[in-house]
Amino acid sequence: MLDVRLGRAVAANGGPRASYAPLVGPDSIGSDPIAWAECLRNLVGHDTLYLADLDAIESPGSPPSPVATRLMAHWLTRGRTLWLDAGWTDASPPLDCDHDRLVVVAGSETLNGPDALARLLAVYGAARIIFSLDLRDATPMTPTDASWTDRLNPQAMLDEALTRGIQRVLLLDLAAVGRGRGVDPPRLALIRYLRQHHPAVGVIVGGGLGQWNDLTRWSQAGADAVLVGSALHRRVLDP
Repeated sequence: MLDVRLGRAVAANGGPRASYAPLVGPDSIGSDPIAWAECLRNLVGHDTLYLADLDAIESPGSPPSPVATRLMAHWLTRGRTLWLDAGWTDASPPLDCDHDRLVVVAGSETLNGPDALARLLAVYGAARIIFSLDLRDATPMTPTDASWTDRLNPQAMLDEALTRGIQRVLLLDLAAVGRGRGVDPPRLALIRYLRQHHPAVGVIVGGGLGQWNDLTRWSQAGADAVLVGSALHRRVLDP
């Protein structure tokens, strides 16, 4: 997982995005997003990168930022998979890229509701969309004019997204990102709800990884994947 803002890789800390400080690496890396993406890939040995384009997220509906576009080209031309969270709305210009390995992460923070999600699905197809239920301390984040039937009820929002054809969901609590809080009961409850009512859906968890055992607990609860970012920077997953 990599966050980029103002052309640099940054360390998310759960607070306001303007407070995210640039990641600082060796002289050969600095805060360069592509260098950090390669560094993270080498650490985990995995070719799938989740990229949060914070400039685009803060300006919903705009195209991906130049640095995200460069990183996208770098990553995809090497046969890898990129999950791109870039402030998508149904008014976002379609990406000039038809790679099957480019996946759109459509977040509830910027998405105007289930109909907007359906329009994105029509453009990219279910295999290339992940619905991110963006939370802050377990409360859904949505635009103020969002058309979810109940935008304060995470279970109801997941139900609406899945009835539109979503096959994978991300449970992302932004208040936990970079804080190392560990496994939290509200998201555990959401995973159990999904496993009971939507057993075929793919479930990903992001935010708050604190120790190696957290990966086991999320997996045992029913998560298929966990986003890892700050935990790698802090080296809490070192053997």
